[in-house]
Amino acid sequence: VRLVGSEMCIRDRFLTVLALKQRDKIWQENRNLLLKNLKLLREYFQNSELFEWYEPKGSSICYPKYLGKEPITEVAEKIYKEAGILLLPCDIFDQTNNHFRASFGRSYMPEALKAFEKYFKKKISSN
Repeated sequence: VRLVGSEMCIRDRFLTVLALKQRDKIWQENRNLLLKNLKLLREYFQNSELFEWYEPKGSSICYPKYLGKEPITEVAEKIYKEAGILLLPCDIFDQTNNHFRASFGRSYMPEALKAFEKYFKKKISSN
């Protein structure tokens, strides 16, 4: 009889030990990614007339405020349909202040920001 749970436990322990041995490298790579992505977001949102920037205080999530006329919920629906970008508007979190949640802990964040920027440049030029 094979005990799958025991095998998984041994494998999990092995992977944990392996990760702990590389913790400084893993931590530094993740920190560098976060700092690079945060810099890109900060530069974009601080220089945009459509958004208000709020610097995160210790996480890889930020909550910029959309300053446009329509509610962020409508913007989130449009940007998803037109550009395939998923935004989490503030009303998902029972708030009504036109903020949205953005995570910057992923390696593809620069490409996502470019698509986001392209969408809003098009939106501004059409108005």
